Amino acid sequence: MPTVTHHHRSATVCSMIPAVMIVTLALLVTRQAPVTAQHTQYGVHGGVVYSLHAAQFTQLGDFASCCPSFTGGSGTGFLAGLHAAYRLSDKLFFVPRLTLVQENGSMQSEEWTFVADLRDTPRVRRAMFLHEFTSSVSSVGIEPTFLLGIVGNLSLTGGLRAAWVFDGSFTQRETLVEPDDYGSYLGSARTWVNYQEQIPDLSPFKAEVLGGLHYSLSVGKAQQWHLGTDVSIAIPITNVTSSAEWRTTNIRLAIAVSHGAKVPEADTSIALPLVPNADTVTLPAPPSLSPPEITLKLEGLIQNYRVPFDSVHVEETLIVDYLPVLNHVYFDEGSSTVPERYSTAAHRMVSDARLTPVQATTAILGIVAKRFREKPQTHITVVGSAGPDLALHGIRLAQQRAESVRASLVSLGIPKENIKVQWQADPLTPTRASDPKDFAAAEAENRRVEILVSESSLMRPLELQTVQTVVTPDDIAVSYNISADTTLRASQVFINDSSVHRSTALQHSFTIPSPTEPAELLVVATDVEHNTAKASASIPVSTLTIHRKKTEHRGNLEVERYSLILFGFNDATVTKQHQEILQIIRNKIRKGASVRVIGMTDVVGSKEHNTLLAQRRAEEVAKALGISESEIEATGSQAPQFSNNLPEGRAYNRTVIIEISDKQ
Repeated sequence: MPTVTHHHRSATVCSMIPAVMIVTLALLVTRQAPVTAQHTQYGVHGGVVYSLHAAQFTQLGDFASCCPSFTGGSGTGFLAGLHAAYRLSDKLFFVPRLTLVQENGSMQSEEWTFVADLRDTPRVRRAMFLHEFTSSVSSVGIEPTFLLGIVGNLSLTGGLRAAWVFDGSFTQRETLVEPDDYGSYLGSARTWVNYQEQIPDLSPFKAEVLGGLHYSLSVGKAQQWHLGTDVSIAIPITNVTSSAEWRTTNIRLAIAVSHGAKVPEADTSIALPLVPNADTVTLPAPPSLSPPEITLKLEGLIQNYRVPFDSVHVEETLIVDYLPVLNHVYFDEGSSTVPERYSTAAHRMVSDARLTPVQATTAILGIVAKRFREKPQTHITVVGSAGPDLALHGIRLAQQRAESVRASLVSLGIPKENIKVQWQADPLTPTRASDPKDFAAAEAENRRVEILVSESSLMRPLELQTVQTVVTPDDIAVSYNISADTTLRASQVFINDSSVHRSTALQHSFTIPSPTEPAELLVVATDVEHNTAKASASIPVSTLTIHRKKTEHRGNLEVERYSLILFGFNDATVTKQHQEILQIIRNKIRKGASVRVIGMTDVVGSKEHNTLLAQRRAEEVAKALGISESEIEATGSQAPQFSNNLPEGRAYNRTVIIEISDKQ
């Protein structure tokens, strides 16, 4: 699971505190006269902006991203502007400002997963993908604020900011970091995504609530010049972009210089009588304070339910997926260019790289080209269809689509003379939809080229192997209570010496992802008297690998999933071809194995109809296999294996999965 580290945020905030103290001290030292009230002041201000980003998105707009989620980060920018101050009373000023602000930020997410190392002895290795996201947003806005004197030269400030956002850009990178000696995406590249673009759907308007402290000094003989220090926070009301949950809270440190005419003040001093020195009184020493006490508790979270926690359990299971080969290549509206996803998967297949089930749905060109080497006498026919594009582009588009597929197959090594091109208006078995909301999905499935081969072995099912890792519990709930004789200054949580949480509350709770390696959790609490207390807990991890399962005869060693039966649109009939496939599966069921039959559909149609259709499909297959109805599940369109946003994904979701779990 991905983890995000933010300990650098608190370090940066702490590093700003000495700067504030130094500036304030400098103003105190250079003070020449007390502050005097002015009717009107005009000036300039500028400083630094420390931005805290709170986000919850995986990608921006249509820019591809594999990141599980960007959740937050920080960065440093600047501000500059003009201001005026209008005196409303002795202690109250109205201060309008015009301010330019640049907000910068950086977010990172570490995604831990597994890759197959095929060098020498094949093995599974842990891998870490680093997702990096940096941004810069510039805005200019008006800030109607009020300044209220509280004590001496110190004032409270508060108001609003309404700004026009005129620029916003971001940079995103996804890099394979570990293992550092093996692995790449395609070719030798270890960086998959590297964008430098404008932020999509950038909100043109930004609103913020302002609050903070202002310290001001009057200098010069006439006390007409004023130096001020502002420490404030800007809390956002609006998102950075309308297409994602992303807000930026700004901590602002600014220096202000202003000029205004002096207003004479009445002498309000009171002469006090002299008081003789009193006898010296010795006060007793204050009682000593005990350090804080911490009570720490860990609980497991499984599907958001709390369970007692003793350790994290990691279990590996070999998953063998048997997928049919869908002999379709789908095209975009009005286009005859083979989509990039087919070319990428084809080259991956031809280069003997391992495919995931999702990649296999678009690997038809590579599958045919690779298997053609085994049967070079095979004759291939590609049949193009114009589908709903016929009226606008004519039958010529169907021919161009078929020729594009032939050109792709030729580029993959199949002789041109072995490929015959045909075209037609619509596919022989087109997809039809009765509900208008499903028309677009049905039309997309009819923009296709079908690949027919004389050797059926070229279309035999794919066997894909992956190692599935299940971590229990999903997360760990951490809660702690602190009792202290005086005010708590802060508490901080560390996991293996890395700070993961910070709070000033006496009672706090949060969750962390379950680690896959043993970890030590430490809570440190400090009060305002610098008394410190610590509490720790171990997080043990037990890993049940495939090798341990074999030697100890524990758990499910292997799960075979057969998705070999693809049904026609809105169809649940088990055909003669299906019966042949079911006979192969029947022979694979070993004694003692558990079998599940899971009916599925695409998203075309209502949920209720799809659930019933999935149930009918599962019942028909279970009946043909001689399996009890108690082993039947019907998920319908609720838990798709593949994306329903693509036509090939919908085709692969019209299936029944036969899952065989073998303890061996």
